[in-house]
Amino acid sequence: MTAKLVNLIVQDELKHVREQQYALDQFALTAVLLPAGLFISTNDKLLRVAGYDRSELHHNPFHDFLAEEFRKLFTDHVLPLLNRGIPWRGELCHVARNQNLFWTESTIVPILDGTRTVTHLHFIGFEITERKAVEKALMNNSIFFTRLMDMAPIGFFLADAVGSCTYINKVWSDTSGCRLRCALGEGWLRALHPEDRDRVVQAWQAFVQERQPFCCEYRYQRPDGRSVWVLATAEAMDFAPDARTQFIRVEQDLTERKEHELLINEQRAQMVAASKMSALGEMAGGIAHEINNPLAILQLCSRQILRLVRTEANPNPRLVETAENIRHTTDRIASIIRSLRAISRDGHSDPFMPTPLRTLIDDCLELCAARFQSHSITLTVAAFDPALTVWCRPVEILQILLNVLNNAFSALEALEEKWIEIGILDRDLFVDIEVTDSGRGIAPEYHDKLFLPFFTTKPIGSGTGLGLSISKAVALDHHGDLWLDSSSPYTRFVLRLPKSPGGQS
Repeated sequence: MTAKLVNLIVQDELKHVREQQYALDQFALTAVLLPAGLFISTNDKLLRVAGYDRSELHHNPFHDFLAEEFRKLFTDHVLPLLNRGIPWRGELCHVARNQNLFWTESTIVPILDGTRTVTHLHFIGFEITERKAVEKALMNNSIFFTRLMDMAPIGFFLADAVGSCTYINKVWSDTSGCRLRCALGEGWLRALHPEDRDRVVQAWQAFVQERQPFCCEYRYQRPDGRSVWVLATAEAMDFAPDARTQFIRVEQDLTERKEHELLINEQRAQMVAASKMSALGEMAGGIAHEINNPLAILQLCSRQILRLVRTEANPNPRLVETAENIRHTTDRIASIIRSLRAISRDGHSDPFMPTPLRTLIDDCLELCAARFQSHSITLTVAAFDPALTVWCRPVEILQILLNVLNNAFSALEALEEKWIEIGILDRDLFVDIEVTDSGRGIAPEYHDKLFLPFFTTKPIGSGTGLGLSISKAVALDHHGDLWLDSSSPYTRFVLRLPKSPGGQS
């Protein structure tokens, strides 16, 4: 190969290099550095973007050309790597002459000689300042969006084009008791209450697939067992013309409202039941009055028959026994009617008086003993001093005792062991009437609510929730009290009554 041909080849190669250098200079910022990191040359584009003169950069450190947080990175990490002959690529933030910052996506290549010694470093950077600004704006928007959703007082649920969960905010997580990692995809369905799950799944699929409106009330069942009601609405959203549709669901906690509605419905039902009981009481009083007149005639006739039979010279024993049975039965009916008339009327305006406790207990048993016997409930009264008296309105105390006994009756219906015992304890200035049944007590969580108006453990329609609250108020009005004895192994209510006005000696 002649020297002329070699020269032509070299000239041609140099031309290609210059063309490539020109093309690179149009789009890239380039510089040549010494192995120590000092500038030895720069292209015009770098000077134009940075705002420096070539003389201002010549033989100055490259790291002075970087933002503060990148200088240590370049000195301690990048430069040692390059001096080992290893190229480096990454993003760098630079300081322009006017102190503005600009970013480059940079590649720094070490140039080696024949002995593989680094002779200089070639820096090539593509400005990405605008891209970084967009990324920062997007990141700020994302942070703002996330914070906004987390601060919102309602639950947010985002889903992809097939309805699978992609994001939930803190309120949604707190409401459902389901964390993000568990809710992603189809995991959120497990948080739904089992009774509502199928209905919600069908409505959600119809919304995602057919764009049918989604507006549902349903429950989440939290890990602690508590059910939380929510009202949910959803919308389809297209964030960009070429982006896939996403779905956003907003959920409002309805638990408090639902609990209030349930309480109102229960109280309404209890008020209806109370109204029925009041009407029944008035009716019972009227019926008792109507029965009382013909009953008095039957009593008189039974005594006349008995007197006539006994005046005969040789009375028929069978006839005498029958006449006695008729008299005894009519007297018992009269006693029941007397107690029924007493319990069915309002005794609030009656005067307080010393009342034999035996009379109160006997009148109470007269009304309920047969009912307890017919349901195989053993009702006993422990022995007590028959001379004991209490200062009270007899009708109101009789109503308290019947209410406590009726509650015990309801509690024992489903038990195998059925018994009730009434005990009387003389407490000097007071008398305690203990009504104990074979039930195993009342759940501790109900103790503070037992005497609240409208609270009942019975099904709606089976109790008004007023009996114990009214009974306690009446007992307190008598300067006594009514309470649950939680120390007893069985269910026991205690009615305390004073022996004298105000419980004084």
